[in-house]
Formats: sequence, C-alpha cells, structure tokens
Amino acid sequence: AVELGIVFVERGEVAWAESWLVHPGCRIDGFSQSIHGIGDRDVVAAPSFPAVWAEVRPRLDGAVLLAHNAPFDSRVLQAEETRHGLAPGNPVWWCTLRLARRLWKGRYSSFRLAYLGDALQLEARSCHRGLGDAHAALDLFRVEARHACQLGYRELAELEPLACSGRGRPRIARKA
Repeated sequence: AVELGIVFVERGEVAWAESWLVHPGCRIDGFSQSIHGIGDRDVVAAPSFPAVWAEVRPRLDGAVLLAHNAPFDSRVLQAEETRHGLAPGNPVWWCTLRLARRLWKGRYSSFRLAYLGDALQLEARSCHRGLGDAHAALDLFRVEARHACQLGYRELAELEPLACSGRGRPRIARKA
C-alpha cells in the first residue's frame, strides 16, 4: 500500500476525511505508478504502514468498511498486516462494485468506479487515489441506496447480502 484514504460517516454525514501516503519499504514499480500516480519521491518522507495503521485502526473499530471492489482493498490490508506482523483485523466490508452489478445488472457496459461516476453524474473525483476513491465510493453508495429504495428495499440491512458483506475477506451472501 502506498496510500490510505478514509471518509468516516456518522448518521449519514461525513464526520471526517483523511488521506495518508505510506512508504511501502520498497521501490514503486512503473505499472503501479501509472495507475495511481504515486512515485518513490512522493513517499520518501511518508510513514510506514504500521505507523499509519496504528493511527487508523482504532478509528475503525465497529465500523463497516465500504469500498468499490472491496475484495481488492481487503486483500491489500490483509497482506500489509501479515507482512508487518500486525494482528489481523476482522472488519465488515460492503462492496459498491458488487452492489452496483446486482442493482443495475445489464444497464451499464462497465461497472468501473469512474464509469459509474460519469454515468450517474456524480462529482468527479481523483481515480485510484485513496481519498478520491473513498469519496467516490460513498457518493456511489448513496445513489445505490436511493435506487434500492425504488426497488422496494426499505432498510440498509436488506442490502447487506447484495453488498458482499462479510468479516475479513469479502464474500457474497445470496438473497433467499
């Protein structure tokens, strides 16, 4: 991980948002840099993952983690915890990608975050950057929740199986 971005929501409102660059302890390869635009010079003075995680993890206790492609983010966090010998977390994950695929099956030609943002006329965000992606996933989730209401879902808990919730590694629970 070279960046971590979090938007913390309480009672439907953004309570705080923050982003941390993370020194990965190795060189950042060209492919990764082409995705997120973060290079070695950007992280030279950044803290290590354990230092950032020591600050972030207590804030996440009891929180639901929302991400677009949550399995990817979950694997990255698990790999960093393992690599640094940190006690593994056991968060609940909701995945806006899987939720979008279920709510709008066949409606869109792509379910990439940037594509859905354009298609749904959401605020433009920095793609593949921690804070930009966190804000974009929240924006998308709000639209997904409104659309789910139109489909007859009345409570967020009803969306849980569709949103790939789970503890640790995300998984899909089938709606009965």
